[in-house]
Amino acid sequence: MKRLAMVTVLVVCACSGSPTPGDGGTAGGGGTAGGGTAGGGTAGGRTSQRDGGVLLSFNWGNQINGSELTVLETGAYTTGERTCCPPVTVNDGGQVSASERDALVADVGLARAGPVVTFDAGTAAGMRYGAARGYDVDGTEVLLHSAELAGTGRRNDHAAAGRLRAFINSKVSQQLP
Repeated sequence: MKRLAMVTVLVVCACSGSPTPGDGGTAGGGGTAGGGTAGGGTAGGRTSQRDGGVLLSFNWGNQINGSELTVLETGAYTTGERTCCPPVTVNDGGQVSASERDALVADVGLARAGPVVTFDAGTAAGMRYGAARGYDVDGTEVLLHSAELAGTGRRNDHAAAGRLRAFINSKVSQQLP
């Protein structure tokens, strides 16, 4: 029994890391739980930042699995999926239609006004953490959802934020709750 516990610890240590697949250098995550503070740095999760024409950024997972999505203002998107033991990262991408991109842009603008609520994200082993953020046309960061390892979560409850989370979930395997 003691040997089994040691093997489990070694597997977790070998696969530990951020939820972000790849090198963690993309917008909106940088490989940390939420890319810094859970809400983006100000009340309601809004700051005045923009990174390379990013419309949506998402990183979510745990020490075993992780997903990442970046959608640019042009409608081009990239995804990354990370699994562990053995470590495998799969990157993909595509282009959303012009009408879908316009709807995403509009929903980010609407979600900017949404109420942000705090919730208990849990601290159990294997819990998933990370963040989903949108960036309005003026560069304002809009929190859609975040969870930290410490168990604190924040979620934008505007209907438009819900549509953005549904879009994100349609593109990745590690989905937002």
